[in-house]
Amino acid sequence: MATYPPPEIPGLSLVQRIGSGGFADVYLYRQELPRMLVAVKVLRSTDPSLGSNLVDEANTLAELSEHPYIVTVLRAGTTDDGRAYLVMAYLPRPNLSQSARDQPMSVAETLRTGVQLASAVETAHRAGVLHRDIKPANVLVSSYGHPALADFGVAGRAATAQDDTEVGVSLAWAPPEVLQGHSSGSVRADVYSLTATLFYLLTGHTPFEASGGDNSDTALTVRTLHEPPRATGRDDVPASLERLLRRGLAKDPSIRPESALALGLELQRVEAEMRLPRTELVVLDEHEDLHTATGSPTTVRAAGGSSAATPVQPVALGRPAHTTRRWPWVLLAAAAASLLAAGAVVAALLLDSLRFTEEPAAAPSSAQTGSSSSPSAASPEPSASQSSEPSASQSSEETPDPANGSEIDPCLVGSWETVRHEEPVPLVGTLTDLQRTMDFTADGRLTISYDDARPKGAGSGMVFDGTVVYEITTSDGRMSFDLIEDDLDVTASGMPVAAGPGTSAVDYTCEGDTFTESGNGMDAEYRRADGASLRTP
Repeated sequence: MATYPPPEIPGLSLVQRIGSGGFADVYLYRQELPRMLVAVKVLRSTDPSLGSNLVDEANTLAELSEHPYIVTVLRAGTTDDGRAYLVMAYLPRPNLSQSARDQPMSVAETLRTGVQLASAVETAHRAGVLHRDIKPANVLVSSYGHPALADFGVAGRAATAQDDTEVGVSLAWAPPEVLQGHSSGSVRADVYSLTATLFYLLTGHTPFEASGGDNSDTALTVRTLHEPPRATGRDDVPASLERLLRRGLAKDPSIRPESALALGLELQRVEAEMRLPRTELVVLDEHEDLHTATGSPTTVRAAGGSSAATPVQPVALGRPAHTTRRWPWVLLAAAAASLLAAGAVVAALLLDSLRFTEEPAAAPSSAQTGSSSSPSAASPEPSASQSSEPSASQSSEETPDPANGSEIDPCLVGSWETVRHEEPVPLVGTLTDLQRTMDFTADGRLTISYDDARPKGAGSGMVFDGTVVYEITTSDGRMSFDLIEDDLDVTASGMPVAAGPGTSAVDYTCEGDTFTESGNGMDAEYRRADGASLRTP
């Protein structure tokens, strides 16, 4: 991704950079008229799809930002160099992740914040919006100490979201059904994340974080899926609040409060039990006034003290009857650093011990191993190499007429060693240095061998040993795969991993002693190991 300087935006003057995320930087600007400080989120890419996502976030925030506990969006636009940006209200205090890590909140402050955030989440749900990334770092704090829910960048429309939609989630705050791919988000998934946030506010650590123990992605995932929620360990937390936290963090979504409103009402009851002032639940209700963004008749009011006073119809995302189950990238990152495509063999690595439900063991299908949301991209592509046209990596002088009818590019035939392997893994980092040998034969057989290979970066802690065999075809710089044999043993942090080798097609180049492949973010380079510049059948 290219590096860009802070953009020049009409009417705004740069003060300083204040933050950075996966795809965007956040800057502090001074607005000239009216004079005020504003936060500007600017993409680090001109990719139209990322720009479209930021526009979606702007429109979502515009619809919701009249709410007192949702960050206010002021405007959006595109810089002169083609990057989308979003101008928001500047909230100067540290976010809840920073403040609670340094000093956990009092019980009273946690209850108040919880009710206020439940108001914000309930308002989003009633507008048909699932946040899908609720966590302390996404809760900003105003000068007056009020929380404001931010970062709707992965939010989804409840009416149109699908369980096989690939979404980015934050491991420590995601519920088991999302980690396991049973859901791409739901009302009760947001309730789980909000409950996890409240746990953090009381303790200064995530619900399944082990003090002084193994807190790797794999270990956190195992505990999230299998261990019961822990108590806060605080003597001043009443038993009723401990029970509510356990319910909100339940593995089974049906055990959790049915909505953010229901969670907020339970928090109000704890306030009453402790004889604390009741924090108002502020939600939208039908009225003759028009909402500023949608034009629909709504008004903002405080919800009553019981669920009967403000009925709610939660938006649930049931699994469609014929939806193909997906293995989400966040679990791949935790278990196997999401090695993509057939050339990267283990795109669908999954810890068998991490299964959320008891199901018959089965090897992941190609639709499960593919990293693309497109069904066709998840399975081997039909070969277009039936004709005698040479591939992109062959010159006309090198075009053979193999007697055995092979469809493989002759440049590939031989043995290749890894020079470079890089693959960005969202939320985790970049996997590097996965060492393996690629052996191509003239009849289209590819054997990939690992000898106690230990990748670095996002793959740290994993060990690969064994072989995977494919039948391959090549055409116009594209390589397609059919899995023949899987004899690969993989461990992650000493735990065995069930490997489902990938079969997605990749782009490749081959010239002389250099062979490269790329696809779905993966970029690898190999050098010929047998010393010949070009081998033909």
